[in-house]
Amino acid sequence: MIKVVGIGAGGHAKVLLDILRCASGFEVVGLVDSDPKLRSKSLEGVSILGGDEALPGLLREGVSHAFLGVGAVGDNHQRAQLFERFRALGFHFVNAIHPAAVVAVSAQIGEGAAIMAGAVVNPGACLGVNVIVNTGAVVDHDCVLEDHVHIAPGAVLSGGVKVGKYGHVGTGAAVRQGVTIAEDALVGAGAVVVADVPAKVTVAGNPAKARPSR
Repeated sequence: MIKVVGIGAGGHAKVLLDILRCASGFEVVGLVDSDPKLRSKSLEGVSILGGDEALPGLLREGVSHAFLGVGAVGDNHQRAQLFERFRALGFHFVNAIHPAAVVAVSAQIGEGAAIMAGAVVNPGACLGVNVIVNTGAVVDHDCVLEDHVHIAPGAVLSGGVKVGKYGHVGTGAAVRQGVTIAEDALVGAGAVVVADVPAKVTVAGNPAKARPSR
């Protein structure tokens, strides 16, 4: 049984707690959150142990695995910073993959992945570290999701799509096969992407067009 601490105690953490409970081999010993109002409270029956100050003690007790329960909509940099900071402290991030997700045997899944219920990751797909494939999202064959990418609920990536580091594909968006979404780009909810998206650009609509720079 792998003992795990959760980092964050919001809605995303709630979903990951459920995934780890549905999976086998994990025991979540507690959560940490920087919000002082949450101290001594609980989330889904799991105690919130305090803030970052609780982590060294957990490491000394042999709790060296974690999950990142901090979500993001549109800007994945905070999640990336937290992931790297806690990994530098010595924590290893577990992969939280819901039993109702479909992940191909040949798919490559990086550290700290969160793959929610109903998601599909097809053969040849390659996911970097700290990637979220959210509820009901589809990552088709040979897609590449670089580090810290978030594919939101119900989004569909056709075959061979590439999403650069920190990229976000919004809820219900559809991306045509072979399209590249460059680093730090954002695809709005419901967008239909039929052409490459440059770095740091936000696109929305059908067909997706650029919006003012972020």
